[in-house]
Amino acid sequence: MDIKKDLAMALKIELATIPLYLYAMHSIRIDDTEEGKNGAATRARIAVIVQQEMLHLALAGNVFTSLDSDGHLGPKLYSEEYLVHYGRDDILFFEIPLKLEPCHKKSLELFMKLESPYIEPPDDGEAEHIPKASLWDNELHDGIARDSRSIGEFYAKLKSDVTRTTHWGNRDYQFSPAEFFGSNMVQVTDMESALKALDIITEQGEGYGSDEKAHYQMFIELWNHVDWKCWPVPSSPTTEDYRNSPFVYQLALAHNATFCYLLITIQRTWTVSGTSDRHALNRNNHAIMLNVLGPLGDFMAKQPFNGGTAGPPFEFYTVPGGQKLDQVDQAARALHKAIGAHLDKAIAVANPFQSAELKPMRLSVDRIEWPIKQGQVHRGHTTCMDHF
Repeated sequence: MDIKKDLAMALKIELATIPLYLYAMHSIRIDDTEEGKNGAATRARIAVIVQQEMLHLALAGNVFTSLDSDGHLGPKLYSEEYLVHYGRDDILFFEIPLKLEPCHKKSLELFMKLESPYIEPPDDGEAEHIPKASLWDNELHDGIARDSRSIGEFYAKLKSDVTRTTHWGNRDYQFSPAEFFGSNMVQVTDMESALKALDIITEQGEGYGSDEKAHYQMFIELWNHVDWKCWPVPSSPTTEDYRNSPFVYQLALAHNATFCYLLITIQRTWTVSGTSDRHALNRNNHAIMLNVLGPLGDFMAKQPFNGGTAGPPFEFYTVPGGQKLDQVDQAARALHKAIGAHLDKAIAVANPFQSAELKPMRLSVDRIEWPIKQGQVHRGHTTCMDHF
């Protein structure tokens, strides 16, 4: 039993789903037609799911942080090995493909498979055996949690690990209800609070097949009752796909840098306990998501590209020394600088209408400077990948 390894996988699972749902949300068109109005309602439902996936990421990270010791705090999210390669990787025993797609009914079918409820098999010795060969003992890409039939089953195993754990701590380094998601946020101080955090994740996701607010049920409802239109965004685009389109290429680079800036900001929040630092980091967490990452993804989905439209690739953005544990603040400053630089290059070749939409995002970037002062002591932390 290696609970830290299991929690690292939980974080990878939660992080893998967020771009899937964001990409689908960005692809939905909104206008004054009936389908356009349905699109607005569908986007709102998926936005709730994205917010809850962010909660799940934070809860899993809180449990991870509660188990760290010897000055090593929190998971490392800004890691090239940690991000999913969409269009190539898959998840769970059934090898469900992880693909960025427009939000057609086929995509909802994929989402329902991901969030499908876990039904514990009968203890009769005849339940289907799932081999244990998976990402745990294999390469870091192509398959995620292949020794579990559902995300719910994965978390059931994780809860069993939690019941055998006795050391908990680092409450002040965890996300609190006042900082993120109110009463749904749990700071982990013992086995009971750890189990409560994991219960929230599974109940909001699969809902055991009965909760109408669970992701699984919400996707079923959308699939059965609603029609909407989508922008013709590509399937699992890469940044390289856009290289011959200078405007879209700069947008993709800016989006990648923004996504990684969000990850490194969340990561850093698990390593500080001072009120002022935490407040500044959390202010940036919200502003990055609401004022830059979301609007930029929506904007990309409307931009003409290759006979259709573009879409954000959600890829890793590399900065010098950025994945070294003692250079997190330097990496964050470099990522912030990169966002502004790529948006400036995009604006330079944009038409007046494109420029008018991009300039508010560019101003927002100036308001999310890295808040940790240069030279400030950084509490070390272990990388999630160290536990694979």
